[in-house]
Amino acid sequence: MSRDFVFQIVNSIMPNLVDRLSSDGRVAKIDIMSNLDLGWLRSSSSKITVYKHDTGLSNQFYKIVSEYIHISNYDKEILVVYNPLFPFITVDKIYNGYSAIVDNLCNSAIGTYSNHHRLDNTDLASQYDYGILSIVRLRDFLRVKSRLCEPINFVNLDAINLVSLRNSSDHDLFELIVNSGVL
Repeated sequence: MSRDFVFQIVNSIMPNLVDRLSSDGRVAKIDIMSNLDLGWLRSSSSKITVYKHDTGLSNQFYKIVSEYIHISNYDKEILVVYNPLFPFITVDKIYNGYSAIVDNLCNSAIGTYSNHHRLDNTDLASQYDYGILSIVRLRDFLRVKSRLCEPINFVNLDAINLVSLRNSSDHDLFELIVNSGVL
């Protein structure tokens, strides 16, 4: 990502995202872990904690999340990991996956555009996992060392939820959606 695009994400997308999430009563806490200094985001809500931590160029989910669990002393039963490059995931979608785990219908849930509802096969489920949204029972995550812990529930995402910010033209689409009042 270009430096300008990272600047756009940090200065317009992240504040909009954390404001939207923190204003929902079902969201108790928002933890952000980044190698960037995002401490100023704390001022928008008391629900926000920012951890400045350099994960290097690692894209290994288990390694990054394990580091987060360690530095934040995370001790909740369920862990929700949300990729901010998908800024239009609704709290309703997150809550659907979270509730399925609380109700013991599954051990993990992932955001995807599949028409499946649940899979008991990690290898097959991994084909549908794009790292958009992961919700997992903490003990299973630590035991299996994966966000995919069978049985796996699918949180079906719609077109607006799947808008992904990967370059500056995606930022233009973000601005169009936000300014149109669709959300």
